[in-house]
Amino acid sequence: MRMTRSTARLRNWTGAVDDTLVDLEKWRKSAGQKIGGPVAKIFDTQMMIASDREFLKKVKEGIKSDHKNADYVYSMLIEETVSPLRNSSDPYMRQMVFDIEAVSQRIIGHLAGLVSIRMWCFRPIAFLWRRSSLRGKCCRCTNGKRRQ
Repeated sequence: MRMTRSTARLRNWTGAVDDTLVDLEKWRKSAGQKIGGPVAKIFDTQMMIASDREFLKKVKEGIKSDHKNADYVYSMLIEETVSPLRNSSDPYMRQMVFDIEAVSQRIIGHLAGLVSIRMWCFRPIAFLWRRSSLRGKCCRCTNGKRRQ
């Protein structure tokens, strides 16, 4: 039986989400063992974002009904979601943008085949941050020295 484009796109989409959840689980465990619970909770939040059933359902419906690529449908829905958050007066809502974008970049990376299974080496003296001027890039600081 021949697979339709929609079916192939849905299969790729599901695989990218599953791969992202596996990555996040590995990172959560590593962070929990090496740094502790508070850092591991960041990955719990990102896992909840990546597995949001209502959001995933909208993406699947968009792929099927609009006959668009998964990365396009997902990117458009992410933008619709984060746009009001970026403009919010609530700092917590603005902070959520970073978690949502981190998850979306990972999923899109898996869709494009660009995500390696390399894990960050978490050490108590290391931390990660993201600056809006470095859109799409994460930086790591270890012993006061910044690295891309």
